[in-house]
Amino acid sequence: MLRSIARLATVLSYIESRRVTSWIKCWLLFLAISAVAASLPAIAQTTLLERSRDVTVDDAIEMVRPASQDYFVGADIGHSIAQFSPDKKHFLVVLRKGVLSASSNEYAVYLFRTDAVFRSPTPRVIARLRSVSNVPAIQSVQWSRDSQQVYFLGCNQSQRTQVYSVVVQKGRLVRLTTHRTNIRAYGLSENGRLSFLADTRKHGKPFFAEKPLGTAITDQNLVTLLNYAKRPEDQDAELFVIDHRAERQVALPKNFHADGLWPSPEGDHVIVSSYVETGELPREWEGYSFPGGAWVHSMFHSRFLSQRTPFMRYITIDVESGLYRSVWSGAHWAGSPVAWSSKGNWIYLKQMYIPLDESSTISPAERLKTAFDIRVDISSRRWEIVAPGDWPSEKAIGIPLDIELRQDLNTPPRLFARDAKSGRDAELMDLNPQFRTLLMGHVETVSWTVHGVTVKAGLYFPPNYEPGKRYPLVIQTHGFDESRFSMDGMNEWSSSFAARPLAAKGFLVIQAYAFADPEGHKTIANDRNLGSTEQESFRSFAKLVYESAIDELDRRGLILPEKVGISGFSRTVWFVAYTLTHTDRRFSAAVLTDGIDAGYFQYMAFRQAEFDLDNGSTPFGAEGIEQWGKESPGFNLDKVHTPVRLVSLDKSLGILEVWEWFTGLTILNKPVDLVVIPDGVHLLEKPHDRAIAMNGVVDWFQFWLQGEEDPSKEKTAQYTRWHVLKSADKSQLISESSQDQSTTKQLVAAARN
Repeated sequence: MLRSIARLATVLSYIESRRVTSWIKCWLLFLAISAVAASLPAIAQTTLLERSRDVTVDDAIEMVRPASQDYFVGADIGHSIAQFSPDKKHFLVVLRKGVLSASSNEYAVYLFRTDAVFRSPTPRVIARLRSVSNVPAIQSVQWSRDSQQVYFLGCNQSQRTQVYSVVVQKGRLVRLTTHRTNIRAYGLSENGRLSFLADTRKHGKPFFAEKPLGTAITDQNLVTLLNYAKRPEDQDAELFVIDHRAERQVALPKNFHADGLWPSPEGDHVIVSSYVETGELPREWEGYSFPGGAWVHSMFHSRFLSQRTPFMRYITIDVESGLYRSVWSGAHWAGSPVAWSSKGNWIYLKQMYIPLDESSTISPAERLKTAFDIRVDISSRRWEIVAPGDWPSEKAIGIPLDIELRQDLNTPPRLFARDAKSGRDAELMDLNPQFRTLLMGHVETVSWTVHGVTVKAGLYFPPNYEPGKRYPLVIQTHGFDESRFSMDGMNEWSSSFAARPLAAKGFLVIQAYAFADPEGHKTIANDRNLGSTEQESFRSFAKLVYESAIDELDRRGLILPEKVGISGFSRTVWFVAYTLTHTDRRFSAAVLTDGIDAGYFQYMAFRQAEFDLDNGSTPFGAEGIEQWGKESPGFNLDKVHTPVRLVSLDKSLGILEVWEWFTGLTILNKPVDLVVIPDGVHLLEKPHDRAIAMNGVVDWFQFWLQGEEDPSKEKTAQYTRWHVLKSADKSQLISESSQDQSTTKQLVAAARN
């Protein structure tokens, strides 16, 4: 095409350089343009064929997406992706992408001029850093009050995380701190005082160092004890303030596990949050209706008092005297943003539960089921419920534009600006223009009824899908968001999912599931026909969803029901493990990645008190053992008829998490594969780690469901190992077939007698 355009330019130049009459010029010009136009369809088709290709794991890893951790875990940040400067003249957006060649994640701060979005919306990158660890390269971004600087926590390559600033006009990056350890959180007061939380510098003796009376074990779990041997330093944070460039430490209360901080406008006080340990939970809090359901309530009955919970507490510290006091005595689930009033006399907290022993116009029943936004007087501790729109940051008026991230199941995320007054709308950025050259299969929402409740899921089709043809199926678990584009299937969680790369290999992939009506969640939680506890009900319901998904897609003529794989991650490891040990279906392959399994080994090693609810009993005594023998997947490994790939992420609970399944299936001579990603965190971050997990998912299901292998030389050992497993699987199938025939003969003989 470029050569054709060049020829046209040559012709036009020749015509212009010659002294010919106007009608001859027009005629020659018409002939030249017609010749090029005639060739355009063929050229365009050739170019499309040359450039279009299937989606790969690399494409998924290198996808550009919002950098927000909230977005990563599933929050909708569509209308809050941009941060406007106080003077409203600029706004910024922070994005990230994986860089496989360097196994790093690149973060960039894009700066837009507000008055240019409908004329020339090209942004300017004012900061770009790369992280080679699991820590974000840029986080906690905020504007200075004068709109001249942008602050953030940053780390470049393997450097420690420090506080940085960027002078907006010059784009000059300045590191404001040189602390000896990583900084976890920071805050800037209006007078410029900087406060921050940093990893401790204490390095005590190893936990198992020689002691006069030996080392006493109290309530540590096994992982904690093993980690003590490898990492003796205490990882609690310390509080620091910087005055006139001089850094000084401010003491925190003993056993206070600092997690976040917010300085007052004058910088004389700091609000610090800390997670609450199980031994500190007030028993009266158990009556509240927290989002986590039965899992949360199991924490109130834990016999191990130093385990971390999602509950938080908040204190205010005078940075001069070091004196501190509690801010709020009520319950709070997970972390809350904190805001100060302009005069520093009130603090604002979101989603707090009102104490039952305090006077209030809110009834006790309403307090138990509803969380409120509140503000607390810092001196008297008097509190008030905050009305919608009265949060300090929400009082700011005059935001000139709505900056929105738009996407859907089949449309990658794009950034738009909209003027609410005029209705003008403009696209600011296509986050992934490189996706235009990829062949992406269609994704649609499917729904069906399970146990009287309607569920929905995302169905990923191969790019070259042929109606009427049946395909092997992979079931991916842990939810579904129909408003979001995804390469992996669920929030770009690469730990156990690879929806589009699998679809590109000829699979149908179903991402399951979500309730069509939110009331369905409550219906299943209260259905005792599914289980004696809420936890058992959700587990049994998940099994029904997976089984009925196969039936529904088979009924529609879409899948090969004898070629089905399934992948579990985190909590759904338990759901999938239960399905594999309690179903009459034969799955062709399974992947279990970094999750709870309601098994005996995890129960003992990690002190998972929740498993009492998961299995309906404690595993002690004749009745308890009988109950666990019936419900716990680990006690039913003999019923597994599926090749299982176990993936251990060592930065999480490590290899011990999968040890019961790996050892048990090995003893039973059943095909099991175990892979450890040494530096992997629960939601994988580093491109190298994501590549291991995602390629493993694709290769595993291709091997067992399609009989295909990746010809890459570096994977030779992998397939050699898997062929040994396949031989064992065949032997197992022959043995099971013989047993089934023997059982049938015995039943026939008994019937005759």
